[in-house]
Amino acid sequence: MRTFAMVVVGVAYAVITAVFLVLATQPFAADFMAVIIGFVILVVIKGLASVAWPGARTRPWFWVA
Repeated sequence: MRTFAMVVVGVAYAVITAVFLVLATQPFAADFMAVIIGFVILVVIKGLASVAWPGARTRPWFWVA
């Protein structure tokens, strides 16, 4: 069973991903596109793992990493 805090973390990862994607559409982001895409990939992987991985609840190190 997932706790409320775990759900909040999953939603936070979705919000962070949305912010990075909005930043990627800005003209000033052209120089930083590789960095932005790298962060989007990392955040999406961590977010999906926090929502879909059943073992995340029993591993406290996962939530700190």
